[in-house]
Amino acid sequence: FNLTNKTDVEETERKINEYKEANKEVITKNRGKLSNDEIFIEHLIEQERTAEEMRKKIYEQELQKEQEAKQRVKHDLMEALLHSTGNVNQVLKKGIEDLEKKRKEDVQPIMPNMIKREEEILISLSNDQNQQRLFEYIPPIYDHQGPSIPDKNDLEQLGYLDHVRQEKPVERAGGYTREYPCLRAIEEAFDMLLFVKENSLIDTKQGPTDENESMET
Repeated sequence: FNLTNKTDVEETERKINEYKEANKEVITKNRGKLSNDEIFIEHLIEQERTAEEMRKKIYEQELQKEQEAKQRVKHDLMEALLHSTGNVNQVLKKGIEDLEKKRKEDVQPIMPNMIKREEEILISLSNDQNQQRLFEYIPPIYDHQGPSIPDKNDLEQLGYLDHVRQEKPVERAGGYTREYPCLRAIEEAFDMLLFVKENSLIDTKQGPTDENESMET
């Protein structure tokens, strides 16, 4: 709550870090139970927190450097005015130009570092996303050892639904249709039919042989 509403952020983060340090073993143990998606989300949150801290630090550095530059220019202007024998306006103009030049020199080393860091974060996130294997649905393959099961869309045309109760609207809203129990009944009826038939053929072939052997005996 405090982090979301920017209330006592530093104190809250300090308490969080203390808790993490005190319960490091428990957290590590529980982390092993997390799914890949949960670990990836935690990584994104941590990366965002790091980026936010970096932007804050850069802003503070820029502000401090700008204040220091103003103080230096102010001091240089006072010295120049005290020791100058020329036009005061020219001295002030040169001081302003020096201030602007100094400000750009101080900011330039910071901005590339910020951009480089953000690029590293983006590359890291991209690599994490590539490592995460996307879910791919693979339809199950059933070996019924029986006649082929008709397609769900052909049940009504083939007459299989003539004796199946029509689903109610509330059942259809929940995803239930009468095709499901019909298919289940067909699968149960067709299952193992060929397996039984093959065994019957084997028994039929073996039967006369046994009979002939007994007659010869």
